Amino acid sequence: MKNLGRWIGVACMVAVPAVAIFYLYSKPEAGRGREVEEGPPYVPPPLYSGPPEEGLSFASQADPKKTDARSFAHLALYVPEGERASSFLPEGAFTATFKGKLKVPTRDRYTFTFVGTGKFELVVHEKTDKTVVTADGSAEHASGKRTRLKKGEHPFTARYTSPAKGPAILRVYWECSEFAREPIPQSALGHGASESLAQFSRWRSGRRELYWQRCGQCHAEETRGPVAPSLGGVGARLREDWMAQWIEDPDTTRMPKVLHGSSASTDAADIAAFLATQGKASTAPQFTDDDRERGGVIFADSGCIACHTLPEHHDEATVANRVKLDIVAAKFHPAALVDYLRQPDRHSPRGEMPNFGFDEPTAQALAAFLLSRSGASAPPSVSGDAARGKRLIATKGCVSCHGIAVQNEMRAPGRAVTKNGSISCRVAEYGLSAEDEAALQEYLARRPGGSPIAVETVEYGMQRGRCTNCHGWRGEEPLLGRVLGETAAFAEEDPEAGVQHLPPDLTYTGSKLRTEWLVGWLKGEAKDRPRPWMHMRMPVFSLDPEAFARGFAFAAGYGPSSAKPHWRDGTALVAATMGTDFDAEPASVADLVKIGEKLIRRDGGLGCIQCHGVGDRPAQEVFEAPGINLQQTPSRIRKEFFHRWCLDPLRIDPSTKMTRFTDAEGLTGLTDVLEGRGQAQFEAIWRYLESLPR
Repeated sequence: MKNLGRWIGVACMVAVPAVAIFYLYSKPEAGRGREVEEGPPYVPPPLYSGPPEEGLSFASQADPKKTDARSFAHLALYVPEGERASSFLPEGAFTATFKGKLKVPTRDRYTFTFVGTGKFELVVHEKTDKTVVTADGSAEHASGKRTRLKKGEHPFTARYTSPAKGPAILRVYWECSEFAREPIPQSALGHGASESLAQFSRWRSGRRELYWQRCGQCHAEETRGPVAPSLGGVGARLREDWMAQWIEDPDTTRMPKVLHGSSASTDAADIAAFLATQGKASTAPQFTDDDRERGGVIFADSGCIACHTLPEHHDEATVANRVKLDIVAAKFHPAALVDYLRQPDRHSPRGEMPNFGFDEPTAQALAAFLLSRSGASAPPSVSGDAARGKRLIATKGCVSCHGIAVQNEMRAPGRAVTKNGSISCRVAEYGLSAEDEAALQEYLARRPGGSPIAVETVEYGMQRGRCTNCHGWRGEEPLLGRVLGETAAFAEEDPEAGVQHLPPDLTYTGSKLRTEWLVGWLKGEAKDRPRPWMHMRMPVFSLDPEAFARGFAFAAGYGPSSAKPHWRDGTALVAATMGTDFDAEPASVADLVKIGEKLIRRDGGLGCIQCHGVGDRPAQEVFEAPGINLQQTPSRIRKEFFHRWCLDPLRIDPSTKMTRFTDAEGLTGLTDVLEGRGQAQFEAIWRYLESLPR
């Protein structure tokens, strides 16, 4: 009995915190966050179990009930042995069904060719079904009979069965009297919506939100999400007043709102007060008028306007996918802004701002310009309790996502959903649309597993990095071309400015660029810039270069480029990809090198060196637009694409300034060189370029 009081005391010490924690997560106090209404158990939409619909549908050969569906832009795919064909499919052999519309440009007789591994059938549905090409898996290519097709859109179905071993490869080519053999272009393919596409799209959206909202940082989920910006030393970077305002009312598409009710302003001020103690701001640089003027030129030349808006330009039609720069002066200490522009990924390795590699003077000039154009004044001064702010950081979950020397004292539920299927987060308020929240709830209910494959990494990365703000993509013009006028007041005049000064279109990246070159380019490690005449430079983004480069190639049906040339990766030519008139070796290699050297000249050649430099030799007389240095070609471009480009560049890019040298028969005007055959002459040029040092 004499120890009874002691045991009761111990029990209370254990029980009281436990009750408090239970109360915190099961009975949220008013204003603490969105209260989850338990209600009836959540029932996700029924699973689609019908036949393949429009889009690209997959099924596992080992278990046909394991399926997936996604959109497609090319009648092509490449899946390395041992990898999954799609996110929600297991590894191993599979079937794939493409259903959509084939846009036939003109009434003609078309020949379709399958190049790849496995079995394949393509059926075009006109008044009658026309099987235009089949492959039984015994050969790596098969061509169908010439088939007359009418101009216009025609439904089609393509069925592919992967081989039991080796990579799964599918590329489909077509040709007619109007153009030579080529992979069916993205512009000729399309498909509509379908129930199966909608289901798997929701799952992908749910998985994406689970990752980007960092649910796994607090809950026991399979993905933790990217690391949020570090708060170590944040007081030297960000102004206390701005931090208080942001913490109280953040942009919930980037950070959740965790403070609610009547104490939110006080809580935010206290947290900001503590964060302000984490570092001391450096002395502000002495900006000059020359800095500000030069900074405006840098802002314009770097294409910053593609992803940002200045205070005087808030065009609602284009601002949606751009970040406003109104608050730069209110947010950053000046010296910290210079440091951020030099190395934006230093404190936020997975941030959206790419690294342009600016040196100190360039970053200082750009910072001077941005601070001079920042339209918002600093918010009212606040005064908070730093000690209380530290406690709030420990208990509000800040430490779960942000790096800072504070012990995390928040305890979240194990799973991100309650027993009845409701999303369990009661403290944080995320800026999810109703559709995204429903997708997250469905994904957490179904838990289909899987992770994005390389092809989907490109899709996600293109959105996250705002790539289409600068680059054309699958028929869509880049935003940059529409907003360049916003920087006209402080940009340097360029009499040669035009479409050639915009970044290249990315639609054919997978079939065009060698994988290893693209990886180096995305890492910022490329030795030479392909387009040094452009003011804009490609920055380095926080993405996975290997997955990005592979994803581009796989979507187009090409493998990673290898040192040993092969048709599988487009680094070697075969008749199946080039057409019936293809000559693999039109002359000895030594003779081809000599012929190629003569062909690039102006006198007696095709005049390539007029617009293109070759190594240290500059272009002789650029007309309208400069060309990429030809010495870079073999290490940068897949050989198949090089030939197709030389044969008919306007077929690939209607806006190019590149001249077409061949006629409808594939002949050039140099009839005394290799019998005038364009393909043979272009092969000679390639062999000469290969002989040059790299």
